[in-house]
Parts: sequence; structure tokens; C-alpha cells
Amino acid sequence: MITVKGILLFIVLCLVVPYLLGTIWTKKLSHVYEQNSVALALVMGMLTMFACFQVPAVFMIIKRYPFHLLITVFVCEMTVLCVFSVIYNACRYLEIWKRKIEELRLMWKESVLVKVLIITFLCMVIGQAVLLSYADLYDTDDARYLAEGLDAIETDQMLLTHPLTGESLTSPIGEMVKDVVSPWSMFLASLSAITGIHIATLSHVLLPLVLIPVCYLIYWLLSVKIFSFAQREKRFLFMNFLCMLVMFGRLSPFWDSAYLLYRIWQGKAILAAIIIPFLFWLMNAIMEDYEHTANYILLFITMLALCVLTPISFIFPPVIVGVYGLLIAFYKKKPIIVLKVFLTCLPVLCYLLVSELIGMEKYAV
Repeated sequence: MITVKGILLFIVLCLVVPYLLGTIWTKKLSHVYEQNSVALALVMGMLTMFACFQVPAVFMIIKRYPFHLLITVFVCEMTVLCVFSVIYNACRYLEIWKRKIEELRLMWKESVLVKVLIITFLCMVIGQAVLLSYADLYDTDDARYLAEGLDAIETDQMLLTHPLTGESLTSPIGEMVKDVVSPWSMFLASLSAITGIHIATLSHVLLPLVLIPVCYLIYWLLSVKIFSFAQREKRFLFMNFLCMLVMFGRLSPFWDSAYLLYRIWQGKAILAAIIIPFLFWLMNAIMEDYEHTANYILLFITMLALCVLTPISFIFPPVIVGVYGLLIAFYKKKPIIVLKVFLTCLPVLCYLLVSELIGMEKYAV
């Protein structure tokens, strides 16, 4: 059952907390636009939440700690970081929102074409999010993800009940082993336990309302890299074209469009629709300013965060980052970039080693 209290807690967890966490990192970026970007703050804050959950979750699952203890640790982490963010950015929030209000005011002075493009884009994004929220779509992977999460809430044990048979286990077996090092089901369960909203309702109804717009926020950030900040008309043309590609691009259930519009609440869908596009934004930022340490910190947080989603994260993102890093090092003639990029991939390598140590034999979805 969805209650007003649950909705408010969901808004705090999925919008307010990510924004507060994200402003910790954006403050140190080199460009003024990025420092004041609400979109970038939301994305980085969400990834920070994933990273903060990943570290204690894997340890506690392996050590068989009760689920409520993981929730307590996670809430404490978020509380401490949010308080720190408020203190750290106390003087910035007013300035940021003054700039945003000024940007909105300037939008009303844009040409009719730009206004039409803005309205069309917003309608398509909102329509996609709302339609998915009410479409009641299910995927066979829900039989594992949601069952594991619901069992953790009801039994206070993590990954010790077979999601298909209900059999009590002494340790995870089969497909469940993958979820030890990529505990996305436990993250969903934590959100469900904190908000009091059933995990299936939270995943299928509420999360798409947040995650689909976040996907487009990342493409909006990329549009600033592709075009200049002042070229609003081209940027909104790009975003409208991208929206239509997503809406009519489901040529296969394994395409990015299908992941974004049909099962965005799953870890591998978030990897495909959010993480990988954001990695391209990060690597582009490194190419523009390879000496700025903050860019590598953002990349490190992202590489740690993606481990919570799916074991596929141990393969594709490091390859993308590694190849991109080599190209940047070759282009800039700075071999040190390769070392810095390698260091940002250490979280993935560490959890890959952990997965080997606990007996994981395959990394398929």
C-alpha cells in the first residue's frame, strides 16, 4: 500500500538525498556550469548512494548479518553525508537556485521554436515515465530480484532463502551467488523497508518515475559536451530526436531502448541506460581537463557504484574506461592518464576478486 508518508520518504531518498550528496562532488569541478548543475548533482548523488550501499552490503551478506543492521548502517551513512553536505555547501545552495531561476526566466525569452521543443521534450519524457509506471510490465528476472528483496524484509536474512522454491539455505546457491557481490535486490529491499512501500510497487511504479528522467538528464549533460551551452535550440533538437529514438527503437529486447522503457528498475537496465552514458560524459570531462583530480574522483565513485547493479558491471565498464583512457593518453601524450584511469577501476577489480573467492563461476545476467 502506498501512503503519503511512504511517498514523502521516497521523494527524500530518491531526490533530496541524491541532490545533497551530489553537491559534495560538483563543488570541486572546474566549469561553473557543472558546479551549479542540478542534473549532475542528482546523478552523482544517486551513484554515491549506490557506492555507500555496496561497501557494507557485500561484507554483511558474506558475514550473514541481519538485514535490519544493513539498513541501519545505510541510513547512518546517508544521514552523516547529508549533514556534511549541508554544512559544506551552506553558502552555495542559494546561489545555485538563483542561477536556475534566472535560467528558467531566460527560457521564456527564447524563440517560439525553442519553447515548442522544450514542451515536446518534457511531454515525451513525462509520458514515458508515467506510461511505464502504469503499464504493469513484468520480467522473468523479477522472480529472483523482488523475491530475494521481499524475503530479506520478511525474514531479516539476506540471500538465505531460495527465491523460487522457498527452501532455507546455509549460503547462496546458483544464480543467487551473483547477487552477493552485486546486491541490487538488497538495495531495492532497503528502499522498500525505509519507505514502507511494497518492493514490487516501489520497483514497478515509483522507480521509473525517477530513473527515466535521470536517464535523460545524463543525455542532457552530454548535449552540453556535444554542443555549446548557449546552443539551446540544437540541444533541445538533440533531446527530442533522442526521445523519439528511444520510443521507437525497441528492435530487440536487449537494446538500450527496451531496457530504459520496459525494465529500468533492474540493475542491468540501469547499467545500460544510466551508467554507460554517464561514463562517456566522465571520460569526455577527463579528456577536456585530464589534470583535474575531481574528474577522477567522480569516475572512481561511479566505478564503485556500478558494482551494486549486476555482475556485467565487472566487464563492460572497465573495458570502456580502459579503452577511452588509452585513447586520451595517446591523444594528450600523457601516459600518467593510463595509471589514473586504472586506479579508478580498482573497485571493480576488487569485487571481481571477491566474486572469485566466494565461488562465482559465471558473470552472465
